[in-house]
Amino acid sequence: MREVPQPTQGGLLVDATLLPAIRAAIKANEIGTESPYRLSYARLGVSGASFGIFQGDTNVNHEARAICSKRCSRTVLMRRHAIESSRR
Repeated sequence: MREVPQPTQGGLLVDATLLPAIRAAIKANEIGTESPYRLSYARLGVSGASFGIFQGDTNVNHEARAICSKRCSRTVLMRRHAIESSRR
């Protein structure tokens, strides 16, 4: 008999085998076939640029802003290095 997930902190645990399907459903709902690495803009209220499968809003979500800043900085550095390498 399979063990049933027990509630924790007000919610239920999800069987780990369901996580890929849950992520795919969230991605389809949030961004369809677009890339999660492209910034999108909701144009509503105080929303800022959003990114990722879960569409983290960089204007109101400090964690999303920090992640975006870190990834963007890394991308800029990688592109700068590629340009400098191609000039040599």
